[in-house]
Amino acid sequence: MDADLQRTCELFIKNRELLRDNFKWDGSAMHLIGSAVLTAHSASPDIDSLVSCAKVIKDRAGMLSPLRGHLKILMICNMILEEDRDEYFANVERAYNLLRITRRMRDQRFYLSAIAMANVVDDKEELLGLVDKACEIYERLKGIDGFFDDGSGFVTACIMASAGATATDEFFAEVEKCVSDLEGEFGRTPSSIALSCILALDKADSSFKSARLKEIYRMLDAEGIRYGKDSELPVLGSLIMLDLTNAEIAGALREADAYLRTQQGFDRFGCGPDKRHMYAVLLVMSTYASVVQAEQFAESSVMNGAVVSQFAAMAAGTMMVTSAVFESLNSDFRI
Repeated sequence: MDADLQRTCELFIKNRELLRDNFKWDGSAMHLIGSAVLTAHSASPDIDSLVSCAKVIKDRAGMLSPLRGHLKILMICNMILEEDRDEYFANVERAYNLLRITRRMRDQRFYLSAIAMANVVDDKEELLGLVDKACEIYERLKGIDGFFDDGSGFVTACIMASAGATATDEFFAEVEKCVSDLEGEFGRTPSSIALSCILALDKADSSFKSARLKEIYRMLDAEGIRYGKDSELPVLGSLIMLDLTNAEIAGALREADAYLRTQQGFDRFGCGPDKRHMYAVLLVMSTYASVVQAEQFAESSVMNGAVVSQFAAMAAGTMMVTSAVFESLNSDFRI
């Protein structure tokens, strides 16, 4: 394992332990997702920062708000990355209220969408435009055979809008091509459609992208890593944007997976092999997509589109997995 990947893996475990020690009752699944968010930004927060963000949520979120429940860790880990944490919280609330009014309903999952949106825009008018874009994407997604017309589907649309997707004929033609190319390997499911949406964020030819992803999938299988086809599948799509060969990607994933197997909580009785493989993908992406570099470019007059696309794809995949975890934790409760 090279030094960069080793550092990323160690930071991921360090962040997981920090969250686990300070939020003991929030569940291992959210500890892992929160750690993935922090690690993608090379962040290693101190306890005071965690306490400060948690206090903002305690003071400002309603008693039944999911920001005080299963989404608390995700919210904290995103707040830590912001200079003005109170304003970020207010921006998430604005985005949630816009979604609630637009959809004419309350849904806990809208807070997950609001977090994704608040991560990319902070102006009220821009938020409204992003909500409109998400609604347009959702209507187009419903036309794809195999896509589920439900609340989780709308969250997927919001995440894609936040990642830069638009409801254009060009984008959805690319999604449809990727779905068709991948159908034989992964079926036509909400997860494979979400994967195709992430692939469509990249400008490369759909056949090339799909062939590359399938080859990586089969190389992992040959290495004894049977990657899951459920909620973890969309994360795999971010790999095709890396400037590495398929063999290099598969080798890095094997090393990251082997590292995680040595850590507590990643065996069959912990998060399980499917989720462990998924976190290995996120670690490889965090190492080689240069998220910090992407942010630096985004803040300057020079924009490295390839690196920013990698970051957008990784962030979208992470949020889709978070949505699936949140869905399972809250299957019997809605606000």
